[in-house]
Amino acid sequence: MIEIEKRGRLDPQNKLKLRNFLQKNATLVNDCNQLNIFIEFNNPFLGDIENTKASINVSISKDKINHTIKCKLKSKTGRMESGKRIESSMDFTKSDLDEVFKFLSIFQITEGCPRFYHREDYSYNGLNITLKEGGLAPDHFEIDIELEDKDQEDDAEKLIEDFLSQHNLQAYTESEYKEIMLNVFKENPPIPMSEIDLGLIG
Repeated sequence: MIEIEKRGRLDPQNKLKLRNFLQKNATLVNDCNQLNIFIEFNNPFLGDIENTKASINVSISKDKINHTIKCKLKSKTGRMESGKRIESSMDFTKSDLDEVFKFLSIFQITEGCPRFYHREDYSYNGLNITLKEGGLAPDHFEIDIELEDKDQEDDAEKLIEDFLSQHNLQAYTESEYKEIMLNVFKENPPIPMSEIDLGLIG
């Protein structure tokens, strides 16, 4: 699967406008507290944080309405800041988390960067639109389309750009997004998996 993605900052005013639009016109897919454990550094398989070859993410989400917990192990190949990456994922249960950590340790992956935030996911006109807030990075949106065919990339890019223009939203450039993420990683370096507070999701 190929993911085409744009990200951008949400100040209080445009966050309110975008949320109001989505609540009226889009389908709410998910409203949760999420803990993401990002792994994209200091490993022969992943590269280093300045020049990532691939990224791994252990995601633990707690639904705010029914309090169910979902877990995913995700990977993306390519540079961290890229808006076009090949993505794969698999579901697992929270009770299997230790086994997932043991599996990752086979590949010399024993540390991660925990990142908590509240997220809302919406589906609108073929777009996946996410609002992320309350985390270490500034509040921001992510808009993506998942493709099976590389020939569809130009149409997907245009669909996202049209939505951004219609709603006066400004996407980060790849260099802007990379600088933000590098600052977050610098201020909050990786820690051993065993020390990550899983209670952050509530």
